[in-house]
Amino acid sequence: MNSSMRSKLNAIPLARFSLLVGVVLFSGWINSIRTWAQDQAADQCSLIALIGPSGDSANSSVYSNGDIYVMNPDGSNLHRLTQTEDSEFYPSWSPDGKLIVFSSNRDREDIGYEDYRIPSFNLYVMNSDGSHIRRLTRFEESSNDLQPAWSPDGKWIAYYAATRTSRWIAIIGPNGESHRDLDVKSFVDPHWSPDSTQILYSGPVENERIRQKLFLIDVDGGNIAQLTYGKGSDYGASFSPDGQWIVFASTRDQPEYLEAPQSDIYVMNYATGVVKRLTMNGGYTPSWSPDGSQIAYFSPEGINVMNSDGTLPKTILTNPSAKQAGSQFIDLSGDYGFPVWSPWLCERP
Repeated sequence: MNSSMRSKLNAIPLARFSLLVGVVLFSGWINSIRTWAQDQAADQCSLIALIGPSGDSANSSVYSNGDIYVMNPDGSNLHRLTQTEDSEFYPSWSPDGKLIVFSSNRDREDIGYEDYRIPSFNLYVMNSDGSHIRRLTRFEESSNDLQPAWSPDGKWIAYYAATRTSRWIAIIGPNGESHRDLDVKSFVDPHWSPDSTQILYSGPVENERIRQKLFLIDVDGGNIAQLTYGKGSDYGASFSPDGQWIVFASTRDQPEYLEAPQSDIYVMNYATGVVKRLTMNGGYTPSWSPDGSQIAYFSPEGINVMNSDGTLPKTILTNPSAKQAGSQFIDLSGDYGFPVWSPWLCERP
């Protein structure tokens, strides 16, 4: 760990950055979104969004359709990148911004069990304009490949593989080479350290499978260290670009008797372990801007951006269910929102 931990993160205009976002949205709203013309070059100051219909809670699940979109940092100019009726989830940029890796069930290889069948997910890579989609992993032994995260040096993609009974972290090269599983079980949400030598993830504490805490592991599978402790679950964590802070979602301040406690966004000083709460009204899947000055996150209101100290939060893409009292829509939290900033800084014309 670093011995010195002082950083002043100043707010800067949203329009100077790009962001990768995942969110579940409703079919009626999707119909109003413009599709991206294929002959139009990708906007180099834009957001990525995963958007899928939600609908009635009795008929919805994580396997509902979803697509990946790109939009400007103020929520405008939303364009569709993927065009299937299947599901595209968990988008992540390559460090040069030219490629996007994501999970999809588009090849429809079903996992077969005695009582039901569900579509399997594999990893795919596409150009940042949505072109040239190619498959990275192959369905094997009833596993799903989910939550890919590209390493900052571009050499590896970490993800978690899941079966009906277990899940683990794996890494693979960007061309599908040199795949290997890390010796960590029941862990999710892999994200890289800025120097690409370690993977930050969420997993159960010893002898307890309900609460999730943050851990760090070397890329070779050694030196596992637990980073957070105490009440509630911590998940969806990532390092700030300078490596001095970790942002994450947590239920630590919610009553323990709640079956589905609300999470909020927190930051932790990596050197000291001191934690600060940033949101009070719900927050999930946070992501740093390229310079660490801002954090994007998903909440019941939609996709939001705030300064890294929690000030000046702004909803840039509204969740329609937040405006519909008494609706039957499912809770859009956790697995349904994936804001991830693209790696470049740029000036808008």
